[in-house]
Amino acid sequence: MRLTIEGMNCAGCVRRVEEAIAQVPGVRRVTVNLATATATVEGSAELEEVAAAVRRAGYRVRGITAAVNDWLAEEQRTLQREVVVAAALAVPLMVLAMGGMAVGWEGTGWRKWVEGGLATAIVFGPGRRFLQGAWGEMRHGALGMNSLVAMGSLVAWGYSLAAAMAPRWFPGGAAVGYFEAAGMIVTLVLVGRFLEAKARGEASRAIRALLALRPERALVQREGAWVERPLSEVQVGEEVLVRAGDRVPVDGRVVEGESYVDESLLTGEPMPRAKRVGDRVAAGTVNQSGTLRVAVTEVGEGTLLGRIVASVEEAQAEKPPVQQLADRIAAVFVPTVLGVAAVTFMGWVILVPAEGVWHGFVAALSVLLIACPCAMGLATPVAVMVATGTGARHGILFRRGSAIERLARVTMVALDKTGTVTTGRPAVVEVVAVAEGRVVVEEDWVRAALTVAAAVEAHSRHPLAQAVVAAARERGVEIPPAENVEVMVGEGMSGWVNGRVVRVGSPGWVATEVGGLPAALTERLQEWAAAGWTPVVGSVDGIVALALAVSDRVVPEAAAAIAALRELGMRPALVTGDLRPVAERVAAAVGVEPEWVVAEQRPEEKAAQIQRWQEQGERVAFVGDGINDGPALVQADVGVAVGHGSEVAIEAAEVVLLHGGIERLAAAIRLARATRRTIWGNFGWAYGYNVALIPVAAGVFYPWTGWLLNPMLAAAAMSASSLFVVLHSLRLRRVLEG
Repeated sequence: MRLTIEGMNCAGCVRRVEEAIAQVPGVRRVTVNLATATATVEGSAELEEVAAAVRRAGYRVRGITAAVNDWLAEEQRTLQREVVVAAALAVPLMVLAMGGMAVGWEGTGWRKWVEGGLATAIVFGPGRRFLQGAWGEMRHGALGMNSLVAMGSLVAWGYSLAAAMAPRWFPGGAAVGYFEAAGMIVTLVLVGRFLEAKARGEASRAIRALLALRPERALVQREGAWVERPLSEVQVGEEVLVRAGDRVPVDGRVVEGESYVDESLLTGEPMPRAKRVGDRVAAGTVNQSGTLRVAVTEVGEGTLLGRIVASVEEAQAEKPPVQQLADRIAAVFVPTVLGVAAVTFMGWVILVPAEGVWHGFVAALSVLLIACPCAMGLATPVAVMVATGTGARHGILFRRGSAIERLARVTMVALDKTGTVTTGRPAVVEVVAVAEGRVVVEEDWVRAALTVAAAVEAHSRHPLAQAVVAAARERGVEIPPAENVEVMVGEGMSGWVNGRVVRVGSPGWVATEVGGLPAALTERLQEWAAAGWTPVVGSVDGIVALALAVSDRVVPEAAAAIAALRELGMRPALVTGDLRPVAERVAAAVGVEPEWVVAEQRPEEKAAQIQRWQEQGERVAFVGDGINDGPALVQADVGVAVGHGSEVAIEAAEVVLLHGGIERLAAAIRLARATRRTIWGNFGWAYGYNVALIPVAAGVFYPWTGWLLNPMLAAAAMSASSLFVVLHSLRLRRVLEG
């Protein structure tokens, strides 16, 4: 269950809600996120039982939610209304309080009562949310931010009321009114809350953008006609019609029509892809030209887009390990602050009898306000929220929030070869013609030989055959038709091209058919074998005419990607099940040192190798794309899957590179490191701010400097502290720009 929780304001709130839900029978795991105001609950507990536990803790469950954006928008509107009302009352209150002396009102009794009326309207009007929250916290013996704000505003209001009604009860000079402080405390904290809510809404913009890519309605075939229905009513197995210019509403398979579809959302590639009958299409992509009839295979949260949204939300909800320290501190922070405030007041009364009540009241009130732990509660979740959203916009999907911190600490990147460093598709890397026993590389000879070979190979869907055809087309060869084509399984193909017998296949088979291979060609084939390339030989009318070397090509961006990893201080390694000569050739091409090449590894051996590196003190990220990479992805400190890989690899990984491949890995590490720095910076600010300003608020420096913090300034500083944490986290949106 993913629940929206109302009433949480600080790290202490998060801890209390987590403890309350964790005690419900059937709850296996619970994570509460202050930034998104949500609780993610795993287990077999009923919703009613969880909601009851939350109510007993002093908070309220607003319901099950798939995204936090609606709640954030509603909270922002409510806070905006409260800020407007509070500000409308606070402005005349401040004019009366601060301008009284200038216009000669300071001695008039009516001014106190007007100020009192305005302050009362603020404290018990817009400030009611703090009073209600404080009552819930006190009733359950778990004091938090609401208690501090409510206590501060009520004490200032009550002190001022008592001073106005019975000034003779107070020692000389202590019957001073603080109605303006009571009103401004509430107003400033509300302004801070509103700015936080607005910034948190900005942080969740990535999820809003992803959700907006999914159409709300679809054209569905019902009883032989196309009718428009809400997407929630579309079922797997039905057929939908996607017109030119429309977004695809579901995951499915094309059953009729041809078109080009913009899949940049998923692949990052600007060029649209051709879609024909049998091809898959994904929700959120854009149909650009023709009309497609699509059989529905996944809808809603089951689509690839839905799973991406769910992964981003889960990552935002999960706590990195650093948050555990914050949770432990939050459990004792508020009681400690109350104790400090009490000691502050008593210290002033005892040490400065003449002015102790007045100064002690001001100092204790400032301590209560300046120490509110909002910034501490927001330090981690807002940074994680912004980082996961930023990553999603740039094709980097963090499936777990904790993966961000682990990726930031990685020292070594182990890369699978096939499909990760190489394309995973065989291609012709060298082609030569053979004339009178000599190896010929002139283009005219090569094109002529490729023409007849491709004519025969065009009749096969075998990867090697398709590589030969692709090589011919790259050279602009016009492929003629072939007749009487026969396939010799495991050997090659033969056929008639322009009245001549053409054979294309393995060197051994062709050599047997034509009576041997020229010595010069045999030497070239041995060189190719040493490089790990697969040879293909062709003959025309019984005479050897050409030879091709086929291999898996290195991804064009791989060398630059590995160089970028080195610049970040990473040690790249290559781990593959392929032969060592092949692995070493690929490693040399992309810049991996020979001592960090591990070849001929079965899936479980890849995982064991990663474990050995971990035992040597390395923190390892493993990058792969295939089913056989699953064990290694799980064993690694961080498993990274390239988005075009198998679903098994993507499910086993904690980070998915949706756009392209390993060229995004350095960007993911940079974002993770920046996020970790931001979290620690947030903590440094939040805790350093309290350590530095609580003594000032308590008046420790008053005897030497005359500093005594005004409660209004304390409330403003507290709000500014929370806002700083949010704005500091929002800087992460620019890490991957440019």
